[in-house]
Amino acid sequence: MLIPLKFIGLDKLKKERTKKKKGIKEKYNATSFFYDKRYGNIQFQKYNEIIHSEDLEKTLIFDAGCGTGLLSEYFQKMLDSADQIDFKYVGVDISIQMIQIFKKKLEKIHKKVSNKYSLILADLENLPIRKNSFNLLISITSYQNLPDMKKGFGESLGVLKNNSSIIISILKKKLENKKFLSFLEDKMEILKIIDDQRIEDIIIKGIKIPNSPLKNT
Repeated sequence: MLIPLKFIGLDKLKKERTKKKKGIKEKYNATSFFYDKRYGNIQFQKYNEIIHSEDLEKTLIFDAGCGTGLLSEYFQKMLDSADQIDFKYVGVDISIQMIQIFKKKLEKIHKKVSNKYSLILADLENLPIRKNSFNLLISITSYQNLPDMKKGFGESLGVLKNNSSIIISILKKKLENKKFLSFLEDKMEILKIIDDQRIEDIIIKGIKIPNSPLKNT
């Protein structure tokens, strides 16, 4: 029995993506212990450019690729009293070591604040989360690591309510600017693009278009 070439190609692609995903897990599990020391200042520089306290008020935040919880540390430093800001946060990461470090950080802060946070060990390309749940997506330097960046963003978009805010960044060296921005324009209204020479990422802010189609191409 002959197997169509199309199916052979799809099977090969699936195996390649599975292999890449395994490599991502291994990489971040291995680097989790020194991640903050190496990348903390770089990530905080990005946060300073794009995230403000008013963005968090009365929001349910989805952090795609939450890592070791550097963003939660930034929240604590940015806000005078985090327990007085009305927000909930769900962070997703594929690395169990990253998630465990994040959990240890939460154990050290006041329970009234740590209760705002929930963490999920999961694959951004296959989210175990109900659709139309969140009203703010934050993803800093994560999507470019995925085997299928468009699928990962599409999954994240799916868990957002219509007209939700979107704040994402992608490593410039991993980004085909025009091609990816064209893809994003079909999914969201782009309000601002930050391309600062001091920052290694291109930063995009916008909102989810109502009933925006989730294409994989």
